[in-house]
Amino acid sequence: DREAWARKELAKRPEPEDWHNVIFTDECHWGFGDEARQYIV
Repeated sequence: DREAWARKELAKRPEPEDWHNVIFTDECHWGFGDEARQYIV
């Protein structure tokens, strides 16, 4: 569940500067490679 995940991550990263390597986005791009591999960016 999203709320449980968010609470767990917040416990691991309590300070705003702890989130420097986390990216939040409202976009998702995906596709298939030559050998049917899936790529999510």
